[in-house]
Amino acid sequence: MAGRRTISRSRNDSFDGSAWNGFVDLCAMEKLADLTPIQRRASLVFWYMSEVLNGGHFQYFLNKAHYDHGEVVDALRALGASKCARILAVAMQHLPSIQGGSLQTVDEYLLAPDDAALDVFDRRFGDGGDAELMECLRTYLTRYENEFVRWVP
Repeated sequence: MAGRRTISRSRNDSFDGSAWNGFVDLCAMEKLADLTPIQRRASLVFWYMSEVLNGGHFQYFLNKAHYDHGEVVDALRALGASKCARILAVAMQHLPSIQGGSLQTVDEYLLAPDDAALDVFDRRFGDGGDAELMECLRTYLTRYENEFVRWVP
């Protein structure tokens, strides 16, 4: 099991984002196999959001090819991110045209035929998906804070 991040209450008095930073650190740095189910759900959603914000759905599918994307859809739903869950579920239906081909880099993706394009999902995500995920992750942290951080004086 991944250890919670230890945070000083006195430090938090001057910086209100300490719990969030600990949450992000745990989600970003720990192996999925080492996480509790609650932590794992948050990490899957965190990485979906991070990859899509940084390089779109193609980057997400390329960098997280080892993920069970159905589990990510379930995690999105569990956190209340229904819009993003729908976007990812539909984007997954376009994977055979990408994974069945030779697209292995962003340059290859940019030169690919339109039927392999995932930018339509990036636009849908950009239309409020990022805000939905931030709200859901913050709410999830508030609800399960003791799974992610350990407060000390």
